Amino acid sequence: MHLLAISLLTILAGTLLLAKFKKENQEKFFRCISWFFIVVGFLLFIGFIAGGICKLKHPCFNRHHGFRYEMMGRGPGSCSPGMMGRGPGCGPGMMMGGGPGCCSPEMMDRKPGCCPMGMKEGGPGSPVQAPDAVKQAFAVKFPFATDVKYEMEKDAFEATFKDKGVEMSANFDAAGKWLETETGIKSGDLPKEVSASVAKNFAGCKIFEVAKVETPDKGVCYEMDVNNGKEGFEVCFSSKGDILSKHPLKKEKEEEKEDKD
Repeated sequence: MHLLAISLLTILAGTLLLAKFKKENQEKFFRCISWFFIVVGFLLFIGFIAGGICKLKHPCFNRHHGFRYEMMGRGPGSCSPGMMGRGPGCGPGMMMGGGPGCCSPEMMDRKPGCCPMGMKEGGPGSPVQAPDAVKQAFAVKFPFATDVKYEMEKDAFEATFKDKGVEMSANFDAAGKWLETETGIKSGDLPKEVSASVAKNFAGCKIFEVAKVETPDKGVCYEMDVNNGKEGFEVCFSSKGDILSKHPLKKEKEEEKEDKD
């Protein structure tokens, strides 16, 4: 609104001066000054109109804080990659704005107001650019990994990859601490104790998505989905065949199993 007021006042001042100078028969120089004010006023007015159009086309433009990236409803304050270093509140891309809600990869989840990395690029399950700490820890633990892709799984970075042709996934926190490794295996590769427990507790069930899971605190266990045609469960077994957890499969997942059949 300030720009509109200035533009109108400038046009008014130029018009009044032009009328005064014409009346008093002043030299051409003074008339040029009057026209200068009028032209500048019109340019400012055009700028005000252009700014209004920009606001309509770009709702993420905030008149109090400059260009801000509203995170698609996930909270104001984060700068879009295209606006890094432009406008108040959006700092250089290196620091992602440096203020509340604008996080550098190194500061993800470590600084008040910093959003998780996955929020920046589409939320959980969307491809993300992992921090250097995660990449370095991953490279040390899986030196032969190929086809590496990072996604967000809750508060962790999940890397899906192949290691010597075997499909695997591994989770790390933002500081690079290893949390879990999951390796897809065939049901025939299960330990005898686990196979026996499956046959005993889930007779007649079909087995899907068998995986060997390793964590730093619980060691190795085996996860799988079982389905008897009426209901399905996600079950976790210890290496000795003990059932560690058993959860009903979500309806959508059960339908996927039926479709595969």
